[in-house]
Amino acid sequence: MLSDTFGFFADSIFLYPLLAGIMIAIAASPFGCLVLWKRYVFFGDSIAHLSLTPVALGTFFAAADLAWLPLVACAIIMAVLLVLLQHYSQLFPDTILGILSHAGLAVGVLVALWVNQYRPFDFEQYLFGHFLTIDGWDLFYIALFSVIALFGVAQLWRRLLIILFNPDIAVMEGISLLRVELWFAVLLAMTIICAIQVIGLLLTVAILVIPAATARAGQPKTAVIQAGCFGLLAMVVGLCVAFIWDLPPGPAIILTAMCPLIVRLIIDWRQRVGTI
Repeated sequence: MLSDTFGFFADSIFLYPLLAGIMIAIAASPFGCLVLWKRYVFFGDSIAHLSLTPVALGTFFAAADLAWLPLVACAIIMAVLLVLLQHYSQLFPDTILGILSHAGLAVGVLVALWVNQYRPFDFEQYLFGHFLTIDGWDLFYIALFSVIALFGVAQLWRRLLIILFNPDIAVMEGISLLRVELWFAVLLAMTIICAIQVIGLLLTVAILVIPAATARAGQPKTAVIQAGCFGLLAMVVGLCVAFIWDLPPGPAIILTAMCPLIVRLIIDWRQRVGTI
């Protein structure tokens, strides 16, 4: 009875997304906190929307081991261009992000329609995630880029926090804001591309932001650990729900992640009402 109930854990169709989801939740926790603290939610959303074009181009390559090469390369190039335009354009950053986000999504749709003439391109799978899109090669590349992203953000961690909380000290220490922003955008793009494989393009940024918003801690490292725990919980429970009831994994994971956030908001509200 018990083996029949939990036997799907041994199924590769479920096991690969589960392992990928665990790696993504761990890798996303520091980026989610930084995106939230830096008010970069719209920036992350723009990278996700712009990623539809490299996702479609990646699908154009038949071999799974080659599909990730244009995917990650195009996403990194777009993230770098996004940062450069923010720094050197006379337009406000939000204006640039709004224009590029929706223009990039429109271009991505056209590219995906073109790719669909040569290779099957399922919009629902890439917009909301799907179990069947994860295979051994995907798992390998998700692990690879998750490790690279975690290692990179660990190297940038001190400088990112100084720029974020003590910009005057950053100037005194000669920290290059543009260089740090470029590296952060590259690593964030890698993380988003990995998350798209499980959660889907439209909901990817939510798995970064919601666990980070649920975490409450005075120290940044403690907040990252809490965000990672909430992200892991959302991934495991959400994937189980999606697999059992044949739902798209993206919405199931995000709604699961919302549950502890709603509880946290209710607790905060009751505490505020109690102090009035």
